[in-house]
Amino acid sequence: ELKEHGSYSRDHENVGVCFASIVNFQDFFDSKWKHGHDSIRILNELISDIDELLDKPKYKRCIEKIKTALGCTYMAASGLQNEDASHVFVLIEFIFDIKRV
Repeated sequence: ELKEHGSYSRDHENVGVCFASIVNFQDFFDSKWKHGHDSIRILNELISDIDELLDKPKYKRCIEKIKTALGCTYMAASGLQNEDASHVFVLIEFIFDIKRV
């Protein structure tokens, strides 16, 4: 983006943003048992499964992973590549699929 347009950010008129957090992950994380490796492994598997959802054709065309924040919050956005407002409905489907992961 920076090389192409000379700016790091761009305005978008119509986007959707999803934050998916693992509630009370800190309570689940146990650094004393195997130095927390099992907790991190499970978190990594969960994030990887959510990333795999984005490979589905219906999501790949309009949803983009923004980042994983604080280790247990997943952020994604829709409408960055597609100006058609239907991307919001696809984002809602993605959210329901995340719940099934």
